[in-house]
Amino acid sequence: MKCSIVQDLLSNYIDGLTSPETAAEIEAHLNECADCRAVYKKMTASLPEEPSPQDKDIDFLKIMKEKIRMKNVLFFLGWLAAAVFFTAFTKTYSIVLPFDSERMSVECFRSAVLINDAGQIQWEALTPDTPGYDEKKAYDNTLRLARLAFRGYFPSVSEMSIGRDIDRDGEQVRVVYYRYTRTLWDSIFIKLGSRESGSSYGTDIYGDSYESADFGSDPQKKEIYYLPVKDLDKIDRLSDQEYDAQKKNAVLVWSGVI
Repeated sequence: MKCSIVQDLLSNYIDGLTSPETAAEIEAHLNECADCRAVYKKMTASLPEEPSPQDKDIDFLKIMKEKIRMKNVLFFLGWLAAAVFFTAFTKTYSIVLPFDSERMSVECFRSAVLINDAGQIQWEALTPDTPGYDEKKAYDNTLRLARLAFRGYFPSVSEMSIGRDIDRDGEQVRVVYYRYTRTLWDSIFIKLGSRESGSSYGTDIYGDSYESADFGSDPQKKEIYYLPVKDLDKIDRLSDQEYDAQKKNAVLVWSGVI
């Protein structure tokens, strides 16, 4: 068999496409012809080595382990991101508490008007739960006041109130709206108790004359409403008529003259 024929058939021979008789002739020629052997070696040298079945199994296991590891990493990162988002969201997002007559009230009490050494007006609530209260102590000047009271775990509750004097047929009425909020986190994980844990009073209820020398000289009618809206401060931008109309959506908690 001529070298040119052998070299033409080498590709088929390497791929196993020649007949047994032709393959035998090519092999016999390769044993005798150095030039054809060189061509054969060159052609077969570029062929990738077929991995063994064992190596294939090892590679498959490595691929599967890597996929499982990446899946676990992605699952953990996703869970961590969800946990961080949940914590941040629930600790910053506030919800308005609906009115609860067992927890929310307006209480009236006496308060003593005191003047310190600097001539400043001070107040001392005359209630048994006031630190330093002495029921036997005599006070020269006392006033009847009202305060917002809340029963529960007050540090987890945020209060907001807003007040304005409204002219009703020539009579000045102090209309006060207030509401309580809690973060979603506290609502889920912190249970409200039953003891009184918060109360407040100030200029929202009494106006600019609060803690002034002439406070109480002109008693005023006051109406205090619970208005369960989150952005309570926005109603301060309303006209007097619109502001007063908000009571239609509120609960009247207390009214009186003080």
